[in-house]
Amino acid sequence: MIEITKVILAQVWKDFLLEYRARDVLIPVGAFSALIVIIFNFALDIRPAQVPNVAPAVIWVAFTFASILGLNHSFSKEKESHGLDGLMLAPVGREAIYVGKVIGIFLFLIILEIAIFPIFSILFNLDVLMPKIWLIATITTFGFSSIGNIFSIMALNTRAREIILPVLFFPITLPIIIAAIELSRAAYQGTPWDSTLMWLQLILVFDIIFVLLGATLAEHLLQD
Repeated sequence: MIEITKVILAQVWKDFLLEYRARDVLIPVGAFSALIVIIFNFALDIRPAQVPNVAPAVIWVAFTFASILGLNHSFSKEKESHGLDGLMLAPVGREAIYVGKVIGIFLFLIILEIAIFPIFSILFNLDVLMPKIWLIATITTFGFSSIGNIFSIMALNTRAREIILPVLFFPITLPIIIAAIELSRAAYQGTPWDSTLMWLQLILVFDIIFVLLGATLAEHLLQD
């Protein structure tokens, strides 16, 4: 267990250093996400009373598209730099590589959300420091990462991986996107958690199923 943990942490640290040095994804994806939020803010012309109902959908649409861009870059960068070949030669379990990638893209998306939430707050005049909002963001983002990394590996060796990944990703993540919107909406409307517990459980079930599925199938997926 200790060895697997070391491999996972090493994988996460490697991805962090590569992104920190290059900064070729975080800044463009952050700018893209911010632009989506700004466009929706002006295009929808939301009345103040409608903001708590409509704004959660806007922010989760922005984060979903940001996830796609980040996931497209996750394994493709490894393949283009032949880093994936090195990982495959390493005497470590493939599940550790997968989990490390999941945590890496999760942290990438969380950093992105930390940068975008203030813009969202200013434009829609909503509190983004609510613990409920960050709980929702954390579990939903982990779901995006665990699901997206499976499909990112599957699309890696296809010619049109930039198209294949969204086609696979959106239908599977649609339930947790809807759940995140409903939970965020309930948080801003002051709805008791008891009435939205079903949505919270749905996201958690997706998180657990797909991270276990990805770790189990990692050996076969990475070999292909």
